[in-house]
Amino acid sequence: MREGLRRANRFLGTWALVICGIVLVIAAGLHRMQLDASAPKPYTLSPLIAIEIALIPIMCLILLMHFVRSIYLILNKRWRDLVILAIHTVVGIVCIVAAMQIDAPTLLYMT
Repeated sequence: MREGLRRANRFLGTWALVICGIVLVIAAGLHRMQLDASAPKPYTLSPLIAIEIALIPIMCLILLMHFVRSIYLILNKRWRDLVILAIHTVVGIVCIVAAMQIDAPTLLYMT
């Protein structure tokens, strides 16, 4: 049981930023597709706005945690784990930038 929790914690600690980033890009894409919908105001009343607004600060906090963890990995000379963390950090930042490009009106003006 304890080993399973440790594995889940380690997995989510390294993959949380990537998973949140992918969800953010998907939500931004779906929300952007609502812009040209025929309904009266589906774009401004969409529940996807809440998802996008919640994910941006969460991802910023995870990025901060990645920075702290990278210092820990450097001090312990765990280079392989540092490279994996750096790749996940880059992918997360790319997802944030992609979501900003896809749905800039919501992410820039509402957050």
